Amino acid sequence: MADTNEKICFVIAPIGEPGSDIRKRSDQVLEHIIRPAVESCGYQAVRADEIPKPGMITNQIIRHVVEDTLVIADLTGQNANVFYELAIRHFVRKPLIQIINKVEDIPFDVGSMRTIVVNHQDLDSAKEVKIEIKKQIQSLEEDSSSLENPISIANEGRFVDEIKKRDQDYLEEMKKIRDQNDEILRRMNAETVADDPEEAKQAAANVGENPRASLIDKAIAQAIFFQQRGKRNEAIEKWRAVAHIAEGIDNDLAAGAWFSVGYLLENSEDSISAYDRVISLKPDLVEAYINRGAAKAALGQSDAAIADYNEAIRLKPDFYDEAIRLKPDDAEAYYKRGNAKDALGQRDAAIADYDEAIRLKPDLAEAYYNRGVSKGTLDLIDEARQDFEKARDLARDADNDRLADLAEQGLRELDSQEDE
Repeated sequence: MADTNEKICFVIAPIGEPGSDIRKRSDQVLEHIIRPAVESCGYQAVRADEIPKPGMITNQIIRHVVEDTLVIADLTGQNANVFYELAIRHFVRKPLIQIINKVEDIPFDVGSMRTIVVNHQDLDSAKEVKIEIKKQIQSLEEDSSSLENPISIANEGRFVDEIKKRDQDYLEEMKKIRDQNDEILRRMNAETVADDPEEAKQAAANVGENPRASLIDKAIAQAIFFQQRGKRNEAIEKWRAVAHIAEGIDNDLAAGAWFSVGYLLENSEDSISAYDRVISLKPDLVEAYINRGAAKAALGQSDAAIADYNEAIRLKPDFYDEAIRLKPDDAEAYYKRGNAKDALGQRDAAIADYDEAIRLKPDLAEAYYNRGVSKGTLDLIDEARQDFEKARDLARDADNDRLADLAEQGLRELDSQEDE
């Protein structure tokens, strides 16, 4: 080890093989950000591959992690070795600074710890990070209370007290999460997990770091967190996990989770399968029939779509009328009522609903497309063409290739219709 009078900052980082992108980034962060920052505070920076003494490397690393004055942990890439060493540092409750690459999410388990976001390719950002590291070093040297971490709370025998203190907050956060899940079912739109995305993310983070949170609670929190961040695939997998865990225990929750999966999968065979699961768990859930019908209609399964719309209307004839009465500015409600009317052959009434949906939400590409279909059926060729072109352009702007292709197909069919 270094001389006892030296202040050593041990750097825990994903190192990678020589010449790899991981090694290149790690070297750049060390040489241009960490080392200058800690040296200005009187520390010598050392990384595992720079340990000069012979011996078993794992033992030497652990000694550095346990004994060195300061540790900086780079969480980028969520490297297993980094988190192993980080846990040891948490256990000994010694000064620690966390950093992470700017494009990555901070893992839930360490999300409660203050973490510096790094962009090593941006000179201005690198300068700001060095300043922030120095500030944290000064804070750590001046105030030992800043050494708190999840393990230290348990290690000092304060775990039970801390749990009691957090219980009320936890229950309130979980109520938010459950209410948001109910909102999905009520409003037929998985994007409405919360009126305030930032509130949803914070609630999810609070649940994730609470030691009393169950596996299913954490899965719900993470699903909502991913969904609000636009991470569709990750959200789908988390909602699937919630559904599998909840089935047979809380079928209402399982139905809500499958409903979210169906919505996020959009109009596909997989989304239809998800809605099948919803209906098997809650056979009287009108919204599931409506959304499954929309998916079937989009895939050209007209008879099956009409059957679903008819069942929805049988279960609750005034469903959309009531939804619109409660929220007259809900474009989605008008759009979906239009879908139901169109499926039942009420073209003029469907077009009126699509008109209102578009007025409320001018970039709702699906409403333009479906209005184009309805107008094409009524031989309003020029108006239908305008709607398909608008739907195509909006879909392209939103990277919705499938809807853009459907709109193009609609334009081709109009051309054929005119030729006849």
